[in-house]
Amino acid sequence: PEIDKLVIEQDGQIAGGCSVGITPELNYIFGLCISPERQHQGLGKTMLKGVIAYLHSQGRENIALSVVTDNENALRLYEGCGFVTKTANLYYKAIIG
Repeated sequence: PEIDKLVIEQDGQIAGGCSVGITPELNYIFGLCISPERQHQGLGKTMLKGVIAYLHSQGRENIALSVVTDNENALRLYEGCGFVTKTANLYYKAIIG
């Protein structure tokens, strides 16, 4: 797949970014993040809407992403931008040592 890396700037500094995987079948947004000191200012929503517009400008409509199910802020963001849950997976972690 083709991978595009996108960033959002605020006050001349990079405030966040994400990667977009592009294949003929699916466009996948991953690693969307906003630096902690710049969160809760609407940058995530601006970034996500920009990524969606970027993909639409290329005629790409089928967009997917994944998010940890307990990341409530991200879930609100994605659902607020029209994404719906298609599948949910439970992952396990262990602290070793």
